[in-house]
Amino acid sequence: MEFTNEILEKMDSKKKKYNNQYSKWYYGMSEEFKENFSIYKKRSERINDCLNLWHWDKYEKNKILDLQSVNRCNNNRFCPNCKLLDISKFIHKFRDVYKQYSDLGYHAYMLTLTIPSVSASQLRNTIDKLNKSFLKLMQKYTYDLDNKLSYSNRLIKLEGGIKVLEITYNQEQGFKPHLHCVVFSNYNICEKLINKHIEGKWSNKRNSYNMKSFVDLQIGQLWSMIWYNERLTSKNITDIVYDPKQEYFKKGKKNLEVDFKELDESGIYEVFKYTFKDTDIENYYVFKTLVQALENKRIRQGFGILFNMQCEEIEIGEVQELELIEKENPVSLLTYEINELITTYRNYKKVSRFNRPIDNNIK
Repeated sequence: MEFTNEILEKMDSKKKKYNNQYSKWYYGMSEEFKENFSIYKKRSERINDCLNLWHWDKYEKNKILDLQSVNRCNNNRFCPNCKLLDISKFIHKFRDVYKQYSDLGYHAYMLTLTIPSVSASQLRNTIDKLNKSFLKLMQKYTYDLDNKLSYSNRLIKLEGGIKVLEITYNQEQGFKPHLHCVVFSNYNICEKLINKHIEGKWSNKRNSYNMKSFVDLQIGQLWSMIWYNERLTSKNITDIVYDPKQEYFKKGKKNLEVDFKELDESGIYEVFKYTFKDTDIENYYVFKTLVQALENKRIRQGFGILFNMQCEEIEIGEVQELELIEKENPVSLLTYEINELITTYRNYKKVSRFNRPIDNNIK
């Protein structure tokens, strides 16, 4: 890959805007949680020093810098540049998986599952419940019909996919974890079933109704019942009134929002782009809550036919040949901070021959 000046400028901006602040907040956690002092202090130091030392082979005649190593904090949850690299590598890998299954006749869909917002103290346990509820829902749609855990009246059958956790935050509502999923089916699902022609809740943002399909309604009903621990008996499913226009299907139990739609390759980025926005982490309280809630949690995870797919800490690509216009032996070069690369060495082509692509569209 090539580190263009545009990419490096974006990386430098993210580092200056977020890394120093996150370093201070990690250090604050080391002071607050004495039992984990050394862990958080080390994270504070590493995220502050991330991308501060680059080792290159410099080809002066060709005006090329060939990256040999760079110090990274590998904090793929919070360091914006490490997170960018992590997401880019996964998207690059998943596109190959997407093509492989498309060539085998599978169709890809995007499934979004929401739950109510929760407080900071509830977030970690809510993520656990979210993962367990998702497993129960997928059993209804991925198991064969002769399995007692499947749903006999389902409108679709899914073969598996990838689920991704996203958490949004605002002061009024608190933390809102939800799931974005790419799901595969080897059946051509009828357009009538996923056509969004049924009026759901009114959206003030769009000044229109959220339109729903038959599949949205069915998955939405099962998802809501699972989340609120309603027994999924034939009688309960028939008797509980699930109206997508209404806020609740039972007293205190919401109709949870579900969205199921076709996905093409260009939409893959929308599923995998981030777990939370850096702009949502507005203070130490939010940062500390997310750090503790996500500790030892998987952000991306495969299920069904993609159960064994490696979804985090991805290594991809292979060493590429370096094309030189003029033959020469390189000299070793150390650069400090990203700014040096976009000033002193601005006119050099800067490459990493181990192909770890950065998606310049990720914000």
